[in-house]
Amino acid sequence: MFESIPSADAVLLKWILHDWSDEDCVKILKRCKEAIPSKDNGGKVIIMDIVMDRAGDGQDAAEVKLILD
Repeated sequence: MFESIPSADAVLLKWILHDWSDEDCVKILKRCKEAIPSKDNGGKVIIMDIVMDRAGDGQDAAEVKLILD
C-alpha cells in the first residue's frame, strides 16, 4: 500500500483522506507529490472531502453534508 502513483499532471483524491490516520495521509500525499510535476510546471494535488462539525449542526444538516458530492 502507498507504493506508487502513476505519473500525472494532477492527482484527484475524492473522499479518500478522511478514512486514514494523519500518518497515513502524509504518506499518501508524499506519494502524490512524487507523481506530479513541480508546482511551477503545473502539478496539482486536488483534494475533495467534507468536514463535519463535531459539535453537530443537527441531524438534517449532517445528512445533507453526507449526501453531497
